[in-house]
Amino acid sequence: MSVVFDPPIWLKPPGDDTDILRFGKAPEVVADDLRRGIARVGGPHRSPSYLHAYLQAGEHLVSVALETNKLDELALPIIYLQRHVVELLLKRLLSWCHEIAKFRAENSRETWQPTSKQEVRLNTEHSLHLLCDDLAQASTALGYGDVPEALRELVASLLAFESDPTWARYESRVSKGVSVRHQAEEVEMPVVELQRSLRAVVNQSLYNADPAEESLEDRLYGEWRRWAEA
Repeated sequence: MSVVFDPPIWLKPPGDDTDILRFGKAPEVVADDLRRGIARVGGPHRSPSYLHAYLQAGEHLVSVALETNKLDELALPIIYLQRHVVELLLKRLLSWCHEIAKFRAENSRETWQPTSKQEVRLNTEHSLHLLCDDLAQASTALGYGDVPEALRELVASLLAFESDPTWARYESRVSKGVSVRHQAEEVEMPVVELQRSLRAVVNQSLYNADPAEESLEDRLYGEWRRWAEA
């Protein structure tokens, strides 16, 4: 018996990247979209992975910057993409922790619960420092240990030159009624090494099909699934 999907699902050719979009488009649509310069994202079968989209965008931009000697000129958007991936990664892992805490509470198990401020931060906070601290507390309290060291080191590397979460997005910010210019002094940013570290941290932290290399997300998802299927 065949299964018909409406709208239809188009499998990507073997070897095509599926990290951002799992499924593809009809061959005639691919050709026409390329000719017209059209991008298609979303819908029932093509919801994108924001984390992997920003990760790959950063990798491509670093590659172009190296090839064209434009590291200085493209540093700000590169850093923005990199720190946004870290923010999405922290929130993704933190979301699993909050869901697990909810399941445990619903099943009369005494366990750690996020505070109201932590719940708000999960959806609204951009500070890598606060999000990393929240994840460390949640993961440790739930019995999964501290934040992976490589992730903590990556956060520290970004915070070493980031004066504010908006530093790479806007020229200035208002602090206590005073305008503060973000680029008042020269800053040295190891954007190439940060990108390499970022890819490694994402690969180590998220779901891994290899059971011999269980990640933090593997363990969190394992418990979440057991509660969800109970």
